[in-house]
Amino acid sequence: MLESKNSFAFQFEQRIEKIMKELISEAPEQLRDYLQVSKEFVMNSGKRLRPTVLLYSYLGYGGEKMEDAITLAAIVEIMHNFLLIHDDVIDESVLRRGKPTVHMAIGNMLRDEKLGKDIAIVVGDILFFHCMRYLNSLSVDASTFRNLISAFSKCYSLTGFGQLLDIIYSGHVHEEVINSEIPKEICRLKTAYYTFSYPMVFGYLLAGGRDSKEESKIIEFGEKIGIAFQYRDDIYGVFGGERKSINDIQEGKFTALLQIALKSLPEGRAEIIELINKKKKLPEEVDRIIKYIRESGALQKIQKEIELMIEEGLNLLDQLELAREYKEKVRDLVKRIAEI
Repeated sequence: MLESKNSFAFQFEQRIEKIMKELISEAPEQLRDYLQVSKEFVMNSGKRLRPTVLLYSYLGYGGEKMEDAITLAAIVEIMHNFLLIHDDVIDESVLRRGKPTVHMAIGNMLRDEKLGKDIAIVVGDILFFHCMRYLNSLSVDASTFRNLISAFSKCYSLTGFGQLLDIIYSGHVHEEVINSEIPKEICRLKTAYYTFSYPMVFGYLLAGGRDSKEESKIIEFGEKIGIAFQYRDDIYGVFGGERKSINDIQEGKFTALLQIALKSLPEGRAEIIELINKKKKLPEEVDRIIKYIRESGALQKIQKEIELMIEEGLNLLDQLELAREYKEKVRDLVKRIAEI
């Protein structure tokens, strides 16, 4: 998504590679193969959505030091991959972006699945610690640095809260939570903040932004778009075939899509809840759950919610002090996401 005509994409990929190569070069020789796996994972480009949002924000709020912006964008992307490495271990995912997950690649290398998971967890931690050093390399004044560190910490703490909720309620759906806000809260915490809200906040702060009201508006915009983005991803988790590394139904994810289905069709709900909470589901049981969701009309209902949240998000975008050129770029980005 980064725009090659401005050479952002080239600079960005170079910066990520530089950061990862430096990490590998500093590691004991016996560990370099495992870190090389993580480098290949990071370089196996996804959408690069978070750094794109950060750079649009930075430039749109008048930032001019592209060296710092590219570094911070690279940090945010590596942090994304650190979270994915841990997420894949938790979900026991086999594939990510069409290739083996880090723990699977290392496990295959060592012919030891458990060891692969153990090493991947620590490799993810190392990526996080390495990113912290690069945060310290930004050539910003003390006040800006303090603001960035505070926002950085809050962003990933909130993401961790979302991950915990996702873990706690996956395969643990019950009647008492069907009418709760838990699925939306998971989307807000686990996805929206670190995907949209805070990458834009990072760009704003790096550009010298100091207005807490503007920051709050950015966060609110990111919440709307981020939740819509995750709802869209949840649809693929059920109906998207190979787009997801592991089917959300198999994992028993308590998504908004499932919640709407359970609320819409009380008949047979107890049976579906029992199947959702079952650890190992037979193919015909997965098909039964998917059929239930389809017949409930939940897909159509959540698509309408996505459209409404995107509309609300774009209205909030109009209220930001972002330069018009970059406001339009963010708008186009959001519209492309809505079509994914």
